[in-house]
Order: sequence, then structure tokens, then C-alpha cells
Amino acid sequence: MVVHEERVFIRHFFWALLALVAGTIFFVFLAFFLVGVTGGPSHSGYAYVQYLQKHPGKPVTGGAVSTISRAGSASVPATVPGAAPRRQVATNTPTNGKAVWEAHCSVCHLTGVAGAPKIGDKARWTAILASTSPALLHEHAIRGFQGKHGFMPAKGGAPGLTNAQVDAAVDYMVDKSR
Repeated sequence: MVVHEERVFIRHFFWALLALVAGTIFFVFLAFFLVGVTGGPSHSGYAYVQYLQKHPGKPVTGGAVSTISRAGSASVPATVPGAAPRRQVATNTPTNGKAVWEAHCSVCHLTGVAGAPKIGDKARWTAILASTSPALLHEHAIRGFQGKHGFMPAKGGAPGLTNAQVDAAVDYMVDKSR
């Protein structure tokens, strides 16, 4: 009788272990699928946000600034030693809110990188709008903000944007999230 009980235990233990391994494999593939759907490798803003979190209060200024394009794997601005300072100007940058949001803000606000409120998340945006005036929301987007849920770099990490472009993108996002 004891041998039979041990065999039953081993069989149940084997199936439980197999279920755990299969579940782990399922969630690994699910994670890869979700990152592929949201464009994880092109989240260039995420690297910039991590840089700013590690260097709080340290603006990226000085020498010529170079960045890798959004298609690249990173967007951490790098200061070139000894290079003459270069003023960043928004060239060929769209002016309407939707276009600015798609070009710059969607990197974080489409997926929630660094705690960014996702566009269309009515509950999260209702809470934000209840405690923040539109003028303060615009100021946070322009100057940057460290909140209890996440981090917003100044102008979303795109210093070449004008204040009007940032305001238009914020208004677009708020309108789509009400």
C-alpha cells in the first residue's frame, strides 16, 4: 500500500512540476509577444528616462549633443568633450498636437514607460486632472516632473520642441484620455 501512495505522490508531483514549467514558458513567450506588439526595442525614451533618473537635476547641456534616432536602440544624449556648444532647434518638427505626440510622446505614453500615464487610460487621467490644473500640467510637461507614479523628463526628452508644441501634445493626450 505504501508503494502505491508513493507512486501517486510522484505522479502528482511530476504533473505539478510540469504545469509550473509550462506556465513559465507560456509567460516568457507572452512577454516577448507583448514587447514585440508595443515596439519594445524602439523605446528610445526609456534609456533617456533612466539616464535622467540616475542624474537628477543634471541637465544635459554643454558640448554638441548627439543622439541615436528613434529606430536605434538608445537615445541617451551624449556630450562630446571639447566640442563647441550647439543650440538645438526643432527642425521639421510637426506643430499639431497629434503629430507631436506621435513623434515624441508616444514612446512613453503609449506603453507606460517610467510610470507615464497611458493615453486613453481614463481612470488614471481623471485622477491626474482632478489634482492638477491644465496650466500646471503644461508646466510639468515643459519643465519635467518627478511624481509618485513616474518621471516626466523636460519636454519629454525632446529639448528641440517649443513650448507651444509640448502644450499641443499635452492637450491632444488629455482630449484622447477623457
